[in-house]
Amino acid sequence: MRRGVSEVVPVLQNDLDIRVQVSAQVFKEMLAQIRNPAVAMAKDFEVTQGSKLAFIRFMRLFVPEAGPEQ
Repeated sequence: MRRGVSEVVPVLQNDLDIRVQVSAQVFKEMLAQIRNPAVAMAKDFEVTQGSKLAFIRFMRLFVPEAGPEQ
């Protein structure tokens, strides 16, 4: 993340802060709000580097802030 923008760049395997493994289907369903994110994180995500808490903090960077009520 840089200035609020996510940039995908190639990295070396040992240069990671967080590494998780999950099926593409589960991840897409979570993002589409078909699956409960908390349940998916607990059940389907395998953290191989870092922690689930660090991954949750990272994913929260992508949650839009609530705007003023209209």
